[in-house]
Amino acid sequence: GREGFADNEKGIGFVPEGGQPDPRGATPLPRVENPRQAMRTPWDPAAPAGFWPLPPAGGARQALFGTADEWWAANTFPEDPLDTNSAFYNLAPADQQPREGFFEGDEPVVPFNLLPGQARVESRLPGRRVRCFATVKQAGPAPDWREVEMVAETVWLFPDKKRGLLIFRGRTEVGSLVAREVETLVLAHELMGGEVRPPEAYRAAMKRRLDDS
Repeated sequence: GREGFADNEKGIGFVPEGGQPDPRGATPLPRVENPRQAMRTPWDPAAPAGFWPLPPAGGARQALFGTADEWWAANTFPEDPLDTNSAFYNLAPADQQPREGFFEGDEPVVPFNLLPGQARVESRLPGRRVRCFATVKQAGPAPDWREVEMVAETVWLFPDKKRGLLIFRGRTEVGSLVAREVETLVLAHELMGGEVRPPEAYRAAMKRRLDDS
């Protein structure tokens, strides 16, 4: 990348078409390359490689952002445009995104060559099932108690700390952009393969805690 290279403005190693490398022979090389897309000349438009989150401005991710026009500024700003592609919120480079679906939550994780002195580290996702329940105001006298399906969508590794995050996401329909109808949220986790507790067990636990407070 380099300044003017939309996918990686802060990178080095790319020379725009029609441009010339440094006449002193000091054109920098990329610090990280994908072995399947190694640069052979300074003009090769190789995709940036690395493990960092993609910035929202510039490149393929910005192309997924919705229509930022006058209607958006007057009606829904500062929320994102209504036609924003949900893939915009995926910060991972394309080669680190699941091809389809989501993680199960107990897959093996085996990083290679990310720690000094350790060519291979073996681990596994925690094997937990996340449950989420929401109390949502309704037009009737009683609020709606509903379960929100959760999916394991993101694995974020911190090799130098020998730690990782497994991030779950859920979606449920509400009537306002800021979800002001949601009165309570209950989150819990269960062992995969273990007992699946009924929703009423969590509702009772929430009531006990609210009563105690």
